[in-house]
Amino acid sequence: MALSVNAKYKKPFLIYGETPVGRTTPWKMCKKQRKGDETIEEVWKPVEGYEGRYEISNQGRLRSFVVNTHDGKILRSVRQNSGYHTVRLYDGNGNSKWYPVHRLVAAAFVPNPMNYPEVNHIDEIKGNNEASNLEWCDRTYNVNYGTRIQRVSESHINNQYLSKKVCSIDRSGRVETYDSIGEAERQTGLHHANIVRTLKGRTNHCGKKQWFYC
Repeated sequence: MALSVNAKYKKPFLIYGETPVGRTTPWKMCKKQRKGDETIEEVWKPVEGYEGRYEISNQGRLRSFVVNTHDGKILRSVRQNSGYHTVRLYDGNGNSKWYPVHRLVAAAFVPNPMNYPEVNHIDEIKGNNEASNLEWCDRTYNVNYGTRIQRVSESHINNQYLSKKVCSIDRSGRVETYDSIGEAERQTGLHHANIVRTLKGRTNHCGKKQWFYC
């Protein structure tokens, strides 16, 4: 078995003898990360709270061992309108929860000695969830990082209804407060439109939580 490189796509694929065996699937299984002249192997770690069921890699990929207990199945993330990628994980009791991919990667691979609550994308690309592109930070640092202030001022994310302070309460009675609907979307991975529907009484809950203006 050898590793070849397709001149057009610049991606390696496995070949047996002289015959290539597809490009997409083998690429997923042996993907590597290039950093200049340095090649970094993809490393997998169990997702905290889902040990034995899911693993996250330092390149931002997730695999499930729920069905395929040998090699695992690569899961596709869902890109929210906010730009953040989320995945849905199931526990052993059939319950599910959506998680932002960047927070799963950071929890597994990025040290957080100061116990910061938020994760920042260093290159400001929300879809780049490689561990080397993430850093833990506080709220002030995150909202003032890079070109965010300029981008927010040019977008509609800070419209009046999105900027109102909101609270959520889960089934256990735990209350969480967010400075805006936009922040709630970013922290929970829930789409802001679904949160707004609950706030307006069109639905009873969003993300298994009740929502109300604080």
